[in-house]
Amino acid sequence: MRLAWVELRDFRNHVETRLDELPDALITVAGPNGEGKTNLLEGIAFLFFLQSPRTSSTEPVVRRDADGPPTRAARSVTEEAGKVLVEVEIPGRGANRVQVNRSSVRRKRDLRRQVRAVYFGPDDLVIVIGDPSKRRDFLDDAIRSLWPLKESADDGLRTHAATAQPAAQGVGGRGAPPDWRPGTPSSSRTGAR
Repeated sequence: MRLAWVELRDFRNHVETRLDELPDALITVAGPNGEGKTNLLEGIAFLFFLQSPRTSSTEPVVRRDADGPPTRAARSVTEEAGKVLVEVEIPGRGANRVQVNRSSVRRKRDLRRQVRAVYFGPDDLVIVIGDPSKRRDFLDDAIRSLWPLKESADDGLRTHAATAQPAAQGVGGRGAPPDWRPGTPSSSRTGAR
């Protein structure tokens, strides 16, 4: 996926920010503290996930002194299937208005079928330096975001993981039966015991 342009209006401290003709390469955003670098990333992420990665409510993302139309974020991305335009209006209270290619979208899943992304922001540093479970949670979220149809496979993987560990310990802690191999019908039968 390639981000072609981004526009934020009344999003946190961005009165009106537009980035045009973004290069098909790594993009670096630099500036002093408190100038809106993280808010810019949050605005871009909002367009992919339809929620802020930093807050559960949309009220904080609407610029406080905003008067006029609702906060707006828009971006164009190029996917394998072609260009996709995503537009979100955030009223601060009430439901967001979301359009993909000028057609209304009601569910996040419908957007995820069009564009896929993973957000890694400053608040995610714990993934790198923290407990391994945080990395697993981040990767689980990334997989669900990048491949939304695999979301239903999560239940199967959790079930397999829950049965594999006890099966590996075997009955009475003696180890796995000789025919047990992870992911085989034998492991499923052993896990069911």
